Amino acid sequence: MSIDEFERDNGESFMLLKDGTHLIKVAGISYENRQEHIEKMTGEEEIELKREKENEFDENAIAIYVTLENGKEKIGYIPADLAGKLAKIMDSGDELHIEFYCFTTQTYTHSDYKVSYRGLIVKLKEKIYEHKLFRLRELFKGNANSQ
Repeated sequence: MSIDEFERDNGESFMLLKDGTHLIKVAGISYENRQEHIEKMTGEEEIELKREKENEFDENAIAIYVTLENGKEKIGYIPADLAGKLAKIMDSGDELHIEFYCFTTQTYTHSDYKVSYRGLIVKLKEKIYEHKLFRLRELFKGNANSQ
């Protein structure tokens, strides 16, 4: 898959580049007032991850916050299919860091209408496939060749 295909809404929530870097589509961008915060972004802001172990929908939830003029604002979440892996790393005491990669337009088609949102792709600075917890888990599952 190319970067252009990934930036369009192709159903994939993250992409592993050849160098081991993850690009991640931010999930949950249409809830609460998150679109307002994303619209204010320039791409130069500090972005951070925060674990939400008590999240009522997902015990592996990892929220994404951006620092804007008025302080830190939640703009979305790490998608659930990746959050389960990253949550274990964060819960082990290791920090993970992300940075802005690009804006996208994400379109959701419902039965009788389409809605477009300003989407966001972030880049995970760490290469999780090199992390000891991830490697051990993959070996335990019998999948030593994760990538």
